[in-house]
Amino acid sequence: MYKTLEKVYRFSIRDADEVIDAGNVDEEEAQYLEIKTNTPVLVVNRITYLDNDRVIEKLNTIST
Repeated sequence: MYKTLEKVYRFSIRDADEVIDAGNVDEEEAQYLEIKTNTPVLVVNRITYLDNDRVIEKLNTIST
């Protein structure tokens, strides 16, 4: 994806801030993931910036 943004759209990606934490899913998340409530998961949050400080990506994911 990043190569496409840079080569096709000529965006210049500067960097990203990413935090990975351990957590437990709540009832709603458990339903979406088809797992039990309070199952341990990894939670990833990332914000990617262009060289002009503009946000190009905001990612929030849960991995079982």
